[in-house]
Amino acid sequence: TLRWPDGSTYTGSVVGLQPEGMGTYVDGSSGRYQGAFDRGRPDGFGELRAGSALRIVGHFAQGRPHGCALVISEQEAALPVTFS
Repeated sequence: TLRWPDGSTYTGSVVGLQPEGMGTYVDGSSGRYQGAFDRGRPDGFGELRAGSALRIVGHFAQGRPHGCALVISEQEAALPVTFS
């Protein structure tokens, strides 16, 4: 497990003290990303949770949602979207 001064943690595969491969990053507030990492950033298929109200499930590139994904609300309503 990697820990940062702001309270963020990462549990999963590590290469050179950076997240690499599959893992879970929890930020110091209420965000969480679980999925693939490349050179320390979300990259590949994963799920981003922003608090308890919103989830984005899909592809990530260079730390951001990219391509097709589902945005899921707290009420479990799903909206397909495309990020560029």
